[in-house]
Amino acid sequence: MKTKTTETATPDARGRLKFDPTINPGTIVQVLVVIGSSVLAYGSYREDRVRQDGRIGQAEVLVERDRQSMRETLQEIKNRMDALERHHQRSREPQATSPSCVAAEGRKT
Repeated sequence: MKTKTTETATPDARGRLKFDPTINPGTIVQVLVVIGSSVLAYGSYREDRVRQDGRIGQAEVLVERDRQSMRETLQEIKNRMDALERHHQRSREPQATSPSCVAAEGRKT
């Protein structure tokens, strides 16, 4: 009867990886997958960028409308304040020129 002997690996063959320079179909598929995924990722990035640029443009238009509206509102408030100030000045003038006030002014001088 024969006994089975096991072969032990030599120290040189055990710790090394063997480089195989042949190109097989698996290598070609891997390269195509890497290139294809890179192209798809870049296309998705460009699409998102265009979409974001559109949203930024819409936001800028809305902000400009709001600014214009605020300017108009502030100008209206200023105009009302000026009108109230003029009205207040006019309402004070007749008091200063009333006959009793004129007489009082004449006594002081």
